[in-house]
Amino acid sequence: MEEAATASGIAVYAELLPNIQQLSVAATLSSDSDASTLAEIIDQGRRILIRHRERTLAVELPATAVASTALALPRVPCPNLTWRLPAAALGARSLPSTPENQEIPWASTDLKTGSVVGCRQCGKEVVRATQTSVWKDLPSENWAEMMEFWHCHKPPDDKPQDESLADRAYGANSTIAAQPGVGFVDVSSFVFTESDCHDLMSSGTVIDTTPLERQDSLLAVLGETTLRFQSRGHLEISGGTCVAIICLRESQFSSFPSGTLLKSSAAAIDQAQPKENGHVFCGECRTQLGLFSPSSPSVTLFKWQITCETVSTGRAPSISECLAASLLAAISRSACAKSVVLPYEDRGSAVKALHLWVLNANLVYTSSARQGKRAALKILYRDISIEEAHGLADSMTSDVQEMSLPSKAIKAVRRALEASSALMPERERCFRGWSAGLLDRWSVSNSQ
Repeated sequence: MEEAATASGIAVYAELLPNIQQLSVAATLSSDSDASTLAEIIDQGRRILIRHRERTLAVELPATAVASTALALPRVPCPNLTWRLPAAALGARSLPSTPENQEIPWASTDLKTGSVVGCRQCGKEVVRATQTSVWKDLPSENWAEMMEFWHCHKPPDDKPQDESLADRAYGANSTIAAQPGVGFVDVSSFVFTESDCHDLMSSGTVIDTTPLERQDSLLAVLGETTLRFQSRGHLEISGGTCVAIICLRESQFSSFPSGTLLKSSAAAIDQAQPKENGHVFCGECRTQLGLFSPSSPSVTLFKWQITCETVSTGRAPSISECLAASLLAAISRSACAKSVVLPYEDRGSAVKALHLWVLNANLVYTSSARQGKRAALKILYRDISIEEAHGLADSMTSDVQEMSLPSKAIKAVRRALEASSALMPERERCFRGWSAGLLDRWSVSNSQ
């Protein structure tokens, strides 16, 4: 389709406007329209055909048009043609699902039990076959907020207060803990317990998931000093002078990375890492695959960075589709259409934050540069500094949601937005300092 559009010198972009039941169609010609130019609706309203100077292009419309005749052309010759066409009666299949009922990438019902989870870059297995005996969808944040609101604002009664309610598993003070053999499925990630993951790295250190008490003694030589790692983390030093204390642990991501060198026990205390999320990398190709949480302890793997076996054959979700799903979840949860996307490593990072504003969450479009109908979010976006992003998110009157992604993922999203902006008519690409773009919503039928 893209090659045909390039060869013809004609570009077409069409949107479905369901609220007014119309189609907006724009065509860009290689030169001004003339007597050879013709535009008409064909195939019983399903496609638009454009001819210009012996070149022809037919493009599918996002919905069936009522008109099935030649379309009017501007009296003054110009290369940019636009039409508003009435759409036929729209069925449920013509429109994408609402944010509350969106189809998320790789839901639990889409995944095979015992599926291997691997690095998408090199294919290395990080969760082995039969390791995951069950997949479970994590509950929506709406549910926990609703229950918290109910217990804070429920009608008064004469019964004594039940203090045990604070310990129920649906309050703001509760979390879901990772469980061995269970793969928890979030909107854009999977959550596993540490023991189910293999061949991962943390902060550049290869992590071996075999508990220390099961390992054979390891031998290392530091200068003339022999260090022998015995069972259960015992360190035996013989010969030479002890110049370092090596931190050993059984948990693969908690406290210090395996093999951290510290000059004294005081340094070990002073330099202890805070209980915050860290980064997880593939042990083979060093691609970042997700995050780890020392407090759980659990490992979160990004869906756009991994492979997984699904019930039906289909492609893997992209970062753009995962972000679109997260934005829809935010809209469903708080009706908030604006978001700032910050890099996880924002301290000293040269990467700009993304300020996103969802204009239309239920867009359906077609383009001569992409195959088939696509459901998407129509977005205004702009680059802002990390400081401005924090200011927008932290303001008491803020209507902005804060999200975080790795810096490479933010760059990939920016490239996708810029590429989608090029599909639109030039006059629609900018608005008061913002750029317009599209983020495709997840659908197995969407082609890349």
